Amino acid sequence: MPGRSAGGSPASLDLERLIGDARRRLPRSHKALLEQIGVQDAVVNRWPDGVQAFYETLKATPPTAGDLANALAVWLPDVRVVAYNGDLLSHALDVHDLDQASVQRAVDNIAWHEYGHALSATRASSTTKRDGPRLLGLLPPGLRAAIDYPGGYRQMQVFDEVIANVYALVIGRAVQSGDYRMPSFLHPDVCDAFKAVVPWPPDAR
Repeated sequence: MPGRSAGGSPASLDLERLIGDARRRLPRSHKALLEQIGVQDAVVNRWPDGVQAFYETLKATPPTAGDLANALAVWLPDVRVVAYNGDLLSHALDVHDLDQASVQRAVDNIAWHEYGHALSATRASSTTKRDGPRLLGLLPPGLRAAIDYPGGYRQMQVFDEVIANVYALVIGRAVQSGDYRMPSFLHPDVCDAFKAVVPWPPDAR
């Protein structure tokens, strides 16, 4: 499963290439950190069955179908894999409706979000993660609305989602415009929490 497509992606949308391009454009130090953590990417086209079957081959307890339902991508901590929902992404990113640059931007944002999730999940302590709901309340409305809490996420999951959303935002600004500053509209506590988990600005660009 890791590093390749499970079931084959439609020829019109090369998800593996798009995801690889998103990862290659990360700052050098962040790419190295993901490699050190052991983060791998995998496109799964039988969703959620393909993800659950992969866990079963490892004799591990898989995520529930409810945890995976309608997700474009998920971080699977037990196997250190970012799994991408190939079927859903292929429908959502119809190359007949979007130009290639728009498709790449969409995949970039999804991949960078999951890389931020992986960094937070593996580097933040349980004590730090308890601060998630408070930090969520400090996010600007647009970022805050993207995190379904209370509801879709449990209390100890909120911190990772906050970091993942901020990571996708700041990496997007860095890659697309060369701006490595933390956005002025982010609360200082959010910026401090982010920098405590993610090396920022990156050591090497």
